[in-house]
Amino acid sequence: MQTLLRESAEYPQYGELVDYLSARRMMPPISFKAGGGGVFERNAFFGNELPKTGVVKVGRFVGPSTVVHELTHAADNQITSQYYDLKNKRGDLTPQERQFMQAYEKLVYDQFGRDKAFPRENLAQKLNPEWAKKQGDYRATSTELPAWGMGSVVDPSNSREYSAPLHLDPTMATEFSILLDMARKLQKSQPVIDKR
Repeated sequence: MQTLLRESAEYPQYGELVDYLSARRMMPPISFKAGGGGVFERNAFFGNELPKTGVVKVGRFVGPSTVVHELTHAADNQITSQYYDLKNKRGDLTPQERQFMQAYEKLVYDQFGRDKAFPRENLAQKLNPEWAKKQGDYRATSTELPAWGMGSVVDPSNSREYSAPLHLDPTMATEFSILLDMARKLQKSQPVIDKR
């Protein structure tokens, strides 16, 4: 595991994800699992068998792109939590908080967006409707698109099994990186509230 994490740390995406998750005190433990691939697991709404951070499990022969992929799931989950914490905040929002919320609604989910409610899925649909329909139950979902995008930045060959339309993975990685950067800056300007 140490070798895999050391190799992963050579990529800036890994460092940015770890920095953000650590700032939120939500860095999941990473361990090996049987089989290949990776998974980010978290408790169901009423479950508490896993740590509140969730856990990342990866196969023994995966590379840094899988670690980045799974940590992207963890960070995406925290970005959503951060968004809803601000949505429920009492009092005025700072300009930085408003900017983050607007970016989230444009890039991830806008409950008032009607046909544009899921921008990630909409982009996949626009780039290749046939691919988006075929992959609609997994690879083309709003939660998987940024994770595959970030993983493909680390190793483009790792996503061959679920190869995406041209430009989709780089766009998803860029959009996620922008949102992650905003979330990191916002998190560093706020105290961490432990919600145990």
